[in-house]
Amino acid sequence: MADAPPDLDTQEGLRDAVAKLDPDFQGLLERKGVPARTQGVLSNLGVPSISKFAALAEAASDVRAFAVDHCQLVRGRDVVSIASLVDSWQACTTRMQVRHKAEAEATVAALPAPVNKVEAQDLKVRFEQMYYKMEDKVAPATATLEHVFDQVEAGEWKNMALVQFLSKDDADAEPLAAVIDRSGNVRVKKGHGETKPPKTPEELRQRLKLVGHTYVMTQLKFPNRAVLRGLDPNIFMKLADYLLGEHVHGLSAKDEKGEVISRPSFELVLSYEYQIRKFATKAMNEGTPMITALEEGMKDTTTKERYFLTPTSMGGASAVREYRLKSRSPRRGDSPEKGRDSWENRSKGKGKKGKGKGKKGGGKSFHSRTPDGRDICFAWNNKDQRCRYNCGRAHCEALRSFTLKVLYLFAGAERKTSVVSYLKSMAAKKGWAVDALEVDLKRGDHFDLTQVRQYARTSNFEDQGTDAYPPKLDEAIAAAIMAEFSGPSTSGSVGGGGCPEVKGQSSGVVPFEPGRRNQRSSGTDPDENGVDKKRKLGESPLDKSSDVRSREDSSGEAESVPVESPARAGHGVPIRCWYKGKERSIHDGGGLCSPGRWPVKQRRQLSSESALGLASCCKGEFLKWVLSICNKKGDAVKEVFWSLAGGKGLKSPFSEVIQEARESLDRKLELLGKSPRRRSGDRCSEVNFRRLAAALEVVEDEDFEWLEAAASSGVRLGVDQTMPRVPAVFEEKVKWNLDFTDEEFRDTLACNYRSAEENAEDIERQVMEEVEAGSIIAMRTEEAEEKYKGRLAVAALGAVPKELGSSVVRIVHDGSYSVDINHRIKVRDRMRFPMVDDAGGVLLQVEKEVEEAQGAMRCPILYDISRAHKLLPVDEQDWGLQGFRLPAGKQEGTVFLHTRGTFGVASAAYHWQRLAACLVRLVHRLGGFDLGLLHLLFADDGWLTALGPYFWRRMLFWLFCLELFEVPIAWKKVRGGLVVHWIGYQIDVQKFTKGISEKNVKWIVEWLERHRASGGVTGRDLKSALGRFSFVAGALQHVRPFLGPIFAWAAVLSPGTFAKFPEAVAVLLDFIQGEVVKEAMTRPRRLESRPVEKFRVDAKAEADLIVIGGWEIPASGRTEDARWFSIVLNRRNAPWAYLKGEPFRNIASLELVAVLTAIMLFGKGWECDMSRTVMSLSASTDNLGNTYVLNHFMSCKYPLSIVVMELAVQLKRLGLEMDLKWIPRDQNSEADSLTNSEFMGFDSSKRIIVQFEDLKFEVMDKLMAKAADLDDEIKLAKSSKEAKGDRPTESMHKRKRGQTRWEDPW
Repeated sequence: MADAPPDLDTQEGLRDAVAKLDPDFQGLLERKGVPARTQGVLSNLGVPSISKFAALAEAASDVRAFAVDHCQLVRGRDVVSIASLVDSWQACTTRMQVRHKAEAEATVAALPAPVNKVEAQDLKVRFEQMYYKMEDKVAPATATLEHVFDQVEAGEWKNMALVQFLSKDDADAEPLAAVIDRSGNVRVKKGHGETKPPKTPEELRQRLKLVGHTYVMTQLKFPNRAVLRGLDPNIFMKLADYLLGEHVHGLSAKDEKGEVISRPSFELVLSYEYQIRKFATKAMNEGTPMITALEEGMKDTTTKERYFLTPTSMGGASAVREYRLKSRSPRRGDSPEKGRDSWENRSKGKGKKGKGKGKKGGGKSFHSRTPDGRDICFAWNNKDQRCRYNCGRAHCEALRSFTLKVLYLFAGAERKTSVVSYLKSMAAKKGWAVDALEVDLKRGDHFDLTQVRQYARTSNFEDQGTDAYPPKLDEAIAAAIMAEFSGPSTSGSVGGGGCPEVKGQSSGVVPFEPGRRNQRSSGTDPDENGVDKKRKLGESPLDKSSDVRSREDSSGEAESVPVESPARAGHGVPIRCWYKGKERSIHDGGGLCSPGRWPVKQRRQLSSESALGLASCCKGEFLKWVLSICNKKGDAVKEVFWSLAGGKGLKSPFSEVIQEARESLDRKLELLGKSPRRRSGDRCSEVNFRRLAAALEVVEDEDFEWLEAAASSGVRLGVDQTMPRVPAVFEEKVKWNLDFTDEEFRDTLACNYRSAEENAEDIERQVMEEVEAGSIIAMRTEEAEEKYKGRLAVAALGAVPKELGSSVVRIVHDGSYSVDINHRIKVRDRMRFPMVDDAGGVLLQVEKEVEEAQGAMRCPILYDISRAHKLLPVDEQDWGLQGFRLPAGKQEGTVFLHTRGTFGVASAAYHWQRLAACLVRLVHRLGGFDLGLLHLLFADDGWLTALGPYFWRRMLFWLFCLELFEVPIAWKKVRGGLVVHWIGYQIDVQKFTKGISEKNVKWIVEWLERHRASGGVTGRDLKSALGRFSFVAGALQHVRPFLGPIFAWAAVLSPGTFAKFPEAVAVLLDFIQGEVVKEAMTRPRRLESRPVEKFRVDAKAEADLIVIGGWEIPASGRTEDARWFSIVLNRRNAPWAYLKGEPFRNIASLELVAVLTAIMLFGKGWECDMSRTVMSLSASTDNLGNTYVLNHFMSCKYPLSIVVMELAVQLKRLGLEMDLKWIPRDQNSEADSLTNSEFMGFDSSKRIIVQFEDLKFEVMDKLMAKAADLDDEIKLAKSSKEAKGDRPTESMHKRKRGQTRWEDPW
């Protein structure tokens, strides 16, 4: 009995029916606009291919009749659908006429039937929908598909050599051949070309990947062939792993010393690979599935012994013999045979016979001394003599230098050191010469590939081995060029560039990295789970999305190592921002794989039918709500939005329809085979975790499985357990603020803090409300001790006022000091919250989209998630770890246990952030293009921004989706407007600026005036205020340098000490106040183009002589056309440079003074439109430390801190932003010459003659002397503390914190 056709009234049935159509036919119907249901009807009617549909009718009228009679279409209603069907039939008829003719000609000529480009492209699209995006270098050429398809149709499989598998890159031009047909006419036919055999392991892996893609596309073309069933690309990757593993290519023979004396040749590996596929081909012709046949081929001992082991052993024996003949002894060259390294062979000149003159050894040049002056032993170097090792000379090679040729390419992070300069310095010590070309592919003005290729060929680079040319070089160049358009690549090359396999595996030069020990390894960098952190061999640097791979250490945050997301959530470059002098992608609160990190138009959209259906369901329910309120009043939706933006939304605007919408969503998810409804045994929570997990699974999210466990039993706190690791969403955390303990856990009952005792009534009220809500349970102390024996931690409570003068307090659960819970929780994922820098990146994106749309409407809106940390239920096993007692003896003998996440426990924030990231990614994917927006989520504070004539619908849809999954929103806190206050910062989307509000400015002014009037400040109050000043500096970068000396002074003040402001600190605070009052809002730093290098500088300090010099880089790049300066500093015009004794001790400050002088002398001539943005420029110096100073834009050291302040003021005044780059000293020779009074190559008429004392500094003259006094005071205080032993200890972490936050709120 035949199977019943799929039910077209269900999504699954319709999908199954359409899937039965041939790919080329289904693609044709799709392009012609034939509805999916009509496609399903054709499938059920048994019309799966172009040929059958073309043969169905003889005229268009017959097709129209067929559409009405059999395809369930109505003439008057479905006119367009019928026309699409007729259009498809005409296209099929035309194709089949051409195809029949081509097949007939091919049959007559005994050639494979041609595969049209449309069909090949359809198969490629089908493949990419099922697996992953296929690059042209591993996509089979049409000619290759034709030959494999011909084998299927002929019913006989033939083994093809690897050179016969052509990729699209290999077959850019199709090979043509001339043949004589049976009638005697000469005809031109398409031939079958061949490519080069693989020469490296990487090329072999890539070629096998191409072979796998070929057969998988064949399986898609012939889905009913039993031999191809179950085939996927991984089977050939398994073959590659086997061939390149330790049992084949990695096999080696070692001598008694453990040295490798023999390895199988790569040609032998290729031969063995061919025999494996030949074995599989024979089995396939006997009916064995390809997967089974390949696995049996790899396991077949006869094949391996005959074609690999035996040839390897025979080659190994000769290799051992050669190895022994070449082995070195105290007497060189005892062997009767001359090895290739013997002196005779080395003495030959050009050609085989050589042209050396004179006696033996003629034509060779020898060293007589080592670089350190020792005599070289010539007896040891002479095969006819023997040295007894008592001559006292050096036993090393005497042969004179040779030329080391190096091609060094990189395309990743900018090199901090020159590999070529280090090579030359090292080679000079050995008497070698270095001929090197160093190419920065990413930052070059252009990509002159001709120069690179020509150099590689003329230098006779090896074309075999790990560093093969040209495949590796081509891949590095491709990655470099793509990095220009797709953001920075984190793939490693020699030095961190674009060629992933070279780093750590290079048989050539290993680059020098300052501060790190050079290592030569096998290329693996396993993490604690044994997984290689580096990119696997064979993966392209363009396959995966990543952020800048660097250790970024932000204040108060743990250090982490960014890792790559497994799939890009968008196309092209993500939204970028500047953070501490570095460019990076924004963090939006949705994790590394969040679509929100890309502009709306560049985000990857849902592709599967189930995901699209889910998004359509959510949008449909939202549309129902829109229509329901629009029926009452036309502009009702806008009124709802503006009511929320005005802060008048006291309750959800979706309350009347949300329950029905949730029910509709559940039904949709159930149709898709999911279980979205709550279950009887589930833990109580506001959020419907099962509905959320089901929706995330449908949209193929990276992190949804954990939600099922959260729904049924809750999350674990992670005390003395391994916390989860989600590399697709979070970066790896590698540094923690708290120290961890390995001591045995002991039950603890801590006493509450005084603040809790003083607010016992309000604390009891809040706790009772939580008990009633079920988030806290009460239990007798004896019962708790028995039930949670060995895992009971009753922490101390503290209390702080929520608002100034309010009796309502915020309860603080101390999981760090009263109990050591947090010292046992090791969160392994780093939480990345968006900051003001990310807000700046979003503002730039909004401005760009507004310009493109010529003034698009926009209005942001803010929202807040209620009780965010308490939304996650905690596993009952860990309730005992979240215990506390009421203060003031209330309900004595009772212990209260939190059953939800608790603020004060280290993992609570992590669990909430993981949940929030899931929500952010889901809503972005459900919104798609039409309802997409920009969004940032910091903890539980969200910022939504949308553009366009219906921007409010996008933001209302976001809030509607949160309601669908029962996320509690604090509606009374929802508000919006062109100017909003988010996480303490003021954001203006009309002027595209960020900064601090008038309220914040007023606080700073009042704080300064109050403490000026009192004559000083306590250490506690100063430290509290500095936190707020640092917050201000986050938005106003030019203020940041002025905080350095204040931090240094605050560090030596005891918390309770009242101190008068030093003169320098008073001046700094006055300047900060003036800048904040004058300009509280600034525009974010633009990322339009790479900064242009404007000048190079240097400084010289020898004895009492100080000289600074620099030259402006003209358009021609020639020093003759450049403006330049060379200025002498002395004790009269720069006394601060001599305060440490000899001026070279202040060389970093002097180098930065040179930069400052160049800005002041050259900057006036640079064009800058201040109404739009600032100008970005780049400068170069050979002082590496100063690049870090300017990246952080702050220093606490004198006098460097004062120079940084002056530089900040001058840059702000000129409207400039600068990136200071480090270059090696040998590349900065022109500026170095200026400091040595060597002016050759410079035009004297272009010299800017100025005295240092004539430069008009804004703050440096005023502050230098006062800052020197402050520096002396700080040093004295430090030395006094050291003498008294009053050093900070671990116990000081328990000090009383400043009360500014609660007594004087921001």
